Parts: sequence; structure tokens; C-alpha cells
Amino acid sequence: MNREDGTPYPRAGGGGEQSRIKAIETRYAGCRFRSRLEARYAIFLDTLGMAWEYEPQGFATKAGPYLPDFRIAAGIGPMWLEIKGQREPNIRELAVAAEVQQGTGFPLRFLCGDVPRGCATGADVPADAGCLDAYIPSGQPVLLRFGTRTEVDRALAAARGARFEHGEHGR
Repeated sequence: MNREDGTPYPRAGGGGEQSRIKAIETRYAGCRFRSRLEARYAIFLDTLGMAWEYEPQGFATKAGPYLPDFRIAAGIGPMWLEIKGQREPNIRELAVAAEVQQGTGFPLRFLCGDVPRGCATGADVPADAGCLDAYIPSGQPVLLRFGTRTEVDRALAAARGARFEHGEHGR
């Protein structure tokens, strides 16, 4: 997100500013996504059969305007899903997300980084669970379950394999 003057907000912990390289806008499923990463997550959700809306509603918060990337109606929803590129959400984004979550009554989760190559693993993940690592507005990491491991691995592969070059539309 940028300030009203167009300059990026500092990253959490004062670690410098966001990259000034602009993501490539991408069309998929009748939507114009701000980045290919967002379009890939739309493919991920479609492959899982989860209904989604892209940037359906903006909010005026104490810290400024906020437009969550996805509203998920069913499956893991209702919830807001925010896609972050190669970084975790910054302090402002976490505060705004907490306000939106409280005001709407829908949980808000952040997915950060590229589309993963497979489901999250670890001692706290059931063997058959299709989970991804996410963050909640407090900044704490959580597991977000999307389905079975087989279903989620298939959806992740579809999202990673999507091509948008030369007029292709993600499939």
C-alpha cells in the first residue's frame, strides 16, 4: 500500500521501504488483478471450488483506506484474504486488518510470498490436512486449512503452473 502522495509505507520494524518495482497487472476470470501473484491465488481458489470475489469492498479505517484482495464466501469463509508479495504485512497493514476484521465480523488472513510448492508440514499439521502458512492481524503465524493435502497440492500446482504471457488467461 502507498501513502496518499504515492510513496510506500515503511516496512515493519523500520527495515526500509517496499520495492518500487511495479507488479504486472493480470487478467483472469473477468478480473484485472494488480499482480500475477493475486491471479495465481484466484486459480488456487477456483481449483478448490471456493467462491471468491476480488476487491469487492473498500473500507475507510483510522489509518486510511483499505481494500482487501479477496472475500471468500464459503469453504474456509466467510473471510477476507490478503495476498502479500515477498514480505510479511507491515505494522500499518496489521492495524488496518484488525480494524476491518473487527468491523466486519469476518476474519482476515494474510498469505505471504510466492505460491508454495506444497502444503505446510510440521508436528502441528494433521497428515491429511491441506494447510498453508498465514498471518493473523496480530502478526502471529497460523495455519489456514483449505482442504485435504491432495486437493490443496493439486490447487497449488495449478496456480504455480498458470501462464499469463502472450494473451493466455491462466489455464
